[in-house]
Amino acid sequence: MSGIRLADIPDIDEICKLGSELLEQSVYADIKPDESKYRMFVAGLMGHKQGSVFLIVDDDDKPQGFLFGLIDDLFFSQSRCATDVAFFVRDGYRHLVPALLKRFMTWAKAKPKVVYIALGISSGTGDPERIGKVYESFGLSKVGGIYFMGV
Repeated sequence: MSGIRLADIPDIDEICKLGSELLEQSVYADIKPDESKYRMFVAGLMGHKQGSVFLIVDDDDKPQGFLFGLIDDLFFSQSRCATDVAFFVRDGYRHLVPALLKRFMTWAKAKPKVVYIALGISSGTGDPERIGKVYESFGLSKVGGIYFMGV
């Protein structure tokens, strides 16, 4: 049975595989990942229950996608925002994206001082127009854009 749940330590190996798939398809494909650093980052997000969340698309206890997000202070205010760090769902499970987003937004809205949610389209994967329409269906509005340059 497929669904959305919080990630846990036994999921790290599969999450690393998903992260590699995302990187291979993204603008970061030519950067060599450091798996040890990534594993520590993932474990840290799982352990920090107040300021971060690591949600996965689950199919019989095997992760098929993820959204990890953070709550951060606005640099000019005591108010806070919730944002995604990375978001990826394998083909065949993308019908669960709305449920994944709903779960993230419910989590974010329940956190103290959160005044907005910001979701990005920054990996260079997928169709940004289609992803933007999904975000808009959840009440988000497009603000600005991301410009990228390798050095």
